[in-house]
Amino acid sequence: MSRSTVPPPALRAGSRPDFAGLFAFHYILHLLLTLFPLALCLGFFLLVAPKFQEIFKDFRTTLPLFTQYTMALAYYVRSGLWVVIVLGGLTLPLLSAWISSRQPTRRDRAMWAFFVFNIMFLLTLLGVILGGLALYLPLIKLIQSVSGGEQDRG
Repeated sequence: MSRSTVPPPALRAGSRPDFAGLFAFHYILHLLLTLFPLALCLGFFLLVAPKFQEIFKDFRTTLPLFTQYTMALAYYVRSGLWVVIVLGGLTLPLLSAWISSRQPTRRDRAMWAFFVFNIMFLLTLLGVILGGLALYLPLIKLIQSVSGGEQDRG
């Protein structure tokens, strides 16, 4: 007996892929793409920002407006906003996976996943840069003022 060389239904030309399986795969993929930036942001607001807040409080100086906003956001994240951030971090991949699994070709699905990865990477990078600027620039100013770095040269 000869074996038939008919491909499985999911691979036949003109057949639609299994959307439930694709959705589950893309949800896991997009969830993993979301977990790193989410963990980085929560770690920043829950662990790093409070330490800097203590340092700034000890010096009793006015902080730049951007740093004040960052500290206020860190306060709200610590007081319960982190739940909303986590829920958003779990539900946004649902939308992204749904869109990705509905793309007609494998190439389109890969392009959508690449697009989501790039957006998450850029948002993470932007958050790290802005968070670093908000916390470290005032520290440099405080260190200079304590060490006498702004002395008169006259």
